[in-house]
Amino acid sequence: MKTNAVKTYVVYVSEKFPAYHPKAGELTLFATAIGNALENRAYVNIHHNGESLVCDKKKIHTIRKNYEEWKRKETEINEGRAVLSIRQWNGTRYQKGATWTEIARLEKIGVQKAEFKDDMLSDWEIDEEIIDSLLSNISKNDGLSNSDMIAWFVDGDYKPNEPLAIIHFTDFKY
Repeated sequence: MKTNAVKTYVVYVSEKFPAYHPKAGELTLFATAIGNALENRAYVNIHHNGESLVCDKKKIHTIRKNYEEWKRKETEINEGRAVLSIRQWNGTRYQKGATWTEIARLEKIGVQKAEFKDDMLSDWEIDEEIIDSLLSNISKNDGLSNSDMIAWFVDGDYKPNEPLAIIHFTDFKY
C-alpha cells in the first residue's frame, strides 16, 4: 500500500546574532518578526530575561544559498507534496541536547533568485533584473537594519554574484 506522505523541508532562523556579527549574542527577534508578518501584526510586546521588548519588525522572507535547490522545493511545496517548517534553535544549534521550536508551517512559499553585486549590498540582481538601492527594502523585509544586513552577509560566508534564494513567507515579490 502506497502512502501519500508529505515531505517537510526545514529552514532554521537564528535566535541570536552569530559570533562574527557586531551584535553577537543579542536577540534577533526573527521568530516574533515572522509571526508579525504571517499574522499581520503591527508589533508585539515580549519579555526576555526580565526585560520588556517591543518587536515592530516583520520578517517576510529569509535569504539562503542553493537557489536551484530552493526553487525545486518551492515547486514541491506549492503543489502540496511538501511543507516548509520554519524553526528556531533553543540554545546552541547542533549541540547535544539542543532543541528547536517550530515558528510556522507553510503550505505555500515564493522563491526568487538574488545576487548582491558589491560588498555594501547596495545593488542587487533579482530574477535577472538589476535593481539599484534595494538594500533598505531587503533589509527591512528580512527583519534587519541595513548595517546588520551588511554585517550578516559580508562578514559571513556569502559572496557577491553568488546565486541566493529569497524564500518568501508571504505573497510579496520584488
